Amino acid sequence: MKRIHRLLKHKYQQYAANRNSSLRLEPLESRLLLSVMDNLRVTEIMYNPADPTPTEIDSGYADNDLFEYIELMNTGASVLDLTGVTFAEVVGEGIIFDFSGSNVTSLDPGEYVLVVRNQAAFTARYGAGLAGQIAGVYTGDLDNGGEVITLKSGVDVVQEFDYNDDWYTITDGSGFSLTIRDAASTDLDDWDDDGGWRPSESYNGTPGAGDSYQTSIIINEIMAHTDTQTGDWVEFYNTTAQAVNIGGWYLSDNGKNLTKYKIDNDTFIPAHGYLVLNQDQHFGTGLTGFGLSENGEEVYLVEAAGDDIISYVDYQSFRASESETSFGTYVKSTGGDDFVAMQDPTPSSANSDPKIGPIVISEIMYNPTSDLDMEEYIKLTNITGLPVTLQDTVKDITLANPAGSDITLPWSFTDGIEFTFSLGTTIPAYGSLIIAKDTAAFTVAYGAIPGIQVLGPFTGSLANGGEDVELSKAGDKVEGVQYYILQDRVNYNDAAPWPTEPDGSGMALVRKDNDAYGNDPINWEAGNPLDDAPTITSLSDSPDPVVQGSNLTLTANGVADDYQVAKVEFYRQAVGGDVLLGSDSSSAGGWTWTGSTAGFPTGTITYYARVTDDAGFTSSIAATTGVVQLPNAAPAIGSLSVSDSPVTLGTVITITANNVTDSDGSVALVEFYRDANANSQIDVGTDILLGNDDDAAGGWTWTGPTDEFVLGSNTLLARAQDEDSAYSNTVSTVVVVEETPNQPPTVGSVTVSNLNVMSGEITLTANGAQDADGTVAAVAFYLDINQNGILEPDTDTLLATDSSSGDGWGWTGTLSGFAWGTNTVFARAQDDQLDWGPAAQAEAELFVTAANQTVKYVDGGQRQVALKISSGTANLHLEGTYGTVAVSGKTIVIGGEEAVSLQLIDLTESSTKTAISFTVKGEGETTLGGVTGESLGKLSAKRVDLTGNIQLTQSLSTLVLNNINDGVQIVSPAA
Repeated sequence: MKRIHRLLKHKYQQYAANRNSSLRLEPLESRLLLSVMDNLRVTEIMYNPADPTPTEIDSGYADNDLFEYIELMNTGASVLDLTGVTFAEVVGEGIIFDFSGSNVTSLDPGEYVLVVRNQAAFTARYGAGLAGQIAGVYTGDLDNGGEVITLKSGVDVVQEFDYNDDWYTITDGSGFSLTIRDAASTDLDDWDDDGGWRPSESYNGTPGAGDSYQTSIIINEIMAHTDTQTGDWVEFYNTTAQAVNIGGWYLSDNGKNLTKYKIDNDTFIPAHGYLVLNQDQHFGTGLTGFGLSENGEEVYLVEAAGDDIISYVDYQSFRASESETSFGTYVKSTGGDDFVAMQDPTPSSANSDPKIGPIVISEIMYNPTSDLDMEEYIKLTNITGLPVTLQDTVKDITLANPAGSDITLPWSFTDGIEFTFSLGTTIPAYGSLIIAKDTAAFTVAYGAIPGIQVLGPFTGSLANGGEDVELSKAGDKVEGVQYYILQDRVNYNDAAPWPTEPDGSGMALVRKDNDAYGNDPINWEAGNPLDDAPTITSLSDSPDPVVQGSNLTLTANGVADDYQVAKVEFYRQAVGGDVLLGSDSSSAGGWTWTGSTAGFPTGTITYYARVTDDAGFTSSIAATTGVVQLPNAAPAIGSLSVSDSPVTLGTVITITANNVTDSDGSVALVEFYRDANANSQIDVGTDILLGNDDDAAGGWTWTGPTDEFVLGSNTLLARAQDEDSAYSNTVSTVVVVEETPNQPPTVGSVTVSNLNVMSGEITLTANGAQDADGTVAAVAFYLDINQNGILEPDTDTLLATDSSSGDGWGWTGTLSGFAWGTNTVFARAQDDQLDWGPAAQAEAELFVTAANQTVKYVDGGQRQVALKISSGTANLHLEGTYGTVAVSGKTIVIGGEEAVSLQLIDLTESSTKTAISFTVKGEGETTLGGVTGESLGKLSAKRVDLTGNIQLTQSLSTLVLNNINDGVQIVSPAA
């Protein structure tokens, strides 16, 4: 039936073209005919109404078919005379009605007229307000499965099309009518295709009025074959600038049961925003929950008030799908849209491009010059760099084997022609294959095509007026039903906006770009039969990465054509549209473009190349990606510091480069120099490279001696190098280098012979006299004349200077100048640079003798003798005659940090008036022992353990210390 319609339509188009070919006056009757032909259109069909309500049944209308109607519209600007207009049966299909003498014989512009099955039933459902638009009752009925509708004006066919109940389940008994999308369309094929129709927005249709075609919320994308946790999902898109509340609306996968899933109240979709409902959380839950079939089905969205459906919102049907492949809306150049497999799933965001390939329909010869169908053919092209075998291993699923068994099935054409490929049929990388109506006729008409398989014959013919051609791969087989996954589809036409030249002129319908969407007229053009578009295998870029602003070379590889390549164009992908970089019209040196990358964005960029041949055909697009980098930013050093300054020549120092960074990479090393020519910049080959550091661990440093430095100020320089060999700024610092100072000599110690002597000679010996950087020239010995323990060469007494170390460094002499008590002596060395070193010192005791010896005070040397006992025991013997020697007011102080034990105090030859008492400092006077009277006698065996100082306040003439233990230290006497 479609074939008949195409011929009739073609005849009408030729008639209309002839009518417009010249200006001539026509009879009124002819002009009226043309107005009807141009402007009277069927706009709505209620072929299977909703079941009658109880009220309608009570009124005697129990058959839902009684509520059928068909609606027409005057789409023109003038009144239409309907006299002679009829609905006619053709081969037993359609309805019968004559507008002549009916209730409506003329139709104003933009107005509607109705023809109904039963006017009383229609009025019961829709009210009496439409009576003036009802022309009358037709004979016959509208087939619930679909049939041909023929509208004529006299003997001329105004419209002939066939509707089908497979288009929209929702129009087949669910209460919605078929309504034409564009009543003013000049393409009569719109009435013959499901894409030209849609379900009515309102429940029970909109008889006698236009449909508002609400498009505020659309079903934008569907995932029906997924193994993710959330399961299948449906994405909605709000096309308006206001948020829309779809709470309370229904989503269903069955046009016969539209209320499966009720969307939660107050579910808003933001302005120009998306909403995704998934199976796991939404429509798959509850008793009426559902999932989407991977073998294809349909999805409906309807608006409801409470439990009552009030309007149809949107519908999408989809076919069998591959795993993780979604279906989405793709808007074509004509403004219409297809719901097709997507390149990538994009829930909650804008749809990706359609999925293209790997095999596409690249050429169609549907109306050869000879007008012989035998010369028809379809060309397929592999747009990938790998061979593709036209077969797949799928599952044969039965109730007995729900897991299915593997079967291998070939690809097939599932619309337009009938042809199934043999197993093993392969199209090579970037290669093509021909399916001919008749292989022998093809060879006669077009000759042998080297390198391309020619298969056939196919069954059926390609409609000269256009039709739907579909290539599919096998999907699963379920209970004997074979499902197919659509690979490519072209619903071509012989009228604009499709190219018209292929309709009998000998030219073929050729796909402009095999990588572009196939079911869009903008991607097709007329071309010489089998004048293959050129090919390109790949695109390469050099260098990669490239520095922004430097030159880039793009090279098209494997450029070929069956005749001659005209040019290769090179593009850069950019926001807002690809940028043409340039083209190459000569293959000399290869097909290349070289140019500056100034203005290129940084980051990863996609480059394209396509080839155009001498016939104007273009190849598929070859692409590559490259990285554009900003010009390398040199590293930087914040400052340079040195561990010490000034330093002596040869001293080891550490130079540190601080805050070393590289903003776009990493630091490879830091070089350290001494500025040899004092110009504060690094001159390689002139300045002295001290060393470099290529490891940031522990900081960027150099450590080494100053052997190659000069005395005085030395400028140190440093610079960093990054991984691209770029150098940083130069930083500097100064280190002052001094000559190595003379190290003074030293004396380890001084020893004194015969410490406890009262007269005679003593020997002082300087031990360990040495000079680290030279020789000892002399050692001088001094007596601490002012008893302050500090060598004062200009004040203290120089005893002697020994200039010869032949028998050691020493001095022997008398005690002349020494004082009673403790005497400090010093020794210091002089080196060959005449520098004196620090003094060593020792103490000489002139009044302390060995045990049981006596030291007597004399008037002229009245002194206070102090003993510091740090630990141990001492026997103290005191003797003398009171008054013989004037020693009043003198004291003996014995002290220490630990307990002191005075074991024996022996007083002899004492005056009877003598009294001895001991005082503990800080605790007042305490008499520890003593005898008063004529004879003091001997005080013995008195043991006192004390901490602190003990002061003997009685004047004495003689002091004898016996048995001094190791812990006793004698300190210098007080004056």
